[in-house]
Amino acid sequence: MQTTFYDTLPPLPEVDRAVADFAFFLYDLEAAGDETRLDLTLKRTVYTKFDAVLEQIAKFEAGSLAEFTQLLQKKLDSKRLDIDNFETIVVE
Repeated sequence: MQTTFYDTLPPLPEVDRAVADFAFFLYDLEAAGDETRLDLTLKRTVYTKFDAVLEQIAKFEAGSLAEFTQLLQKKLDSKRLDIDNFETIVVE
């Protein structure tokens, strides 16, 4: 899993490798020595318990309905503008 994606998850309880039943392998792309290519590099391994992770991830707190509706409306308006411009270009 990419480290930046893992960082968006809620804090997950870590345990010792000996008692873990689940692990996240966190990788990142890093410039290679010649800087013309990228290498996939293991940055960290997070050991945890599956049930604990599932419980943390399954907890969901909904945000503001008004904020969600406003964001959705902005996206719809943007798409509508794209469609309007497309019709104008096609007609011309």
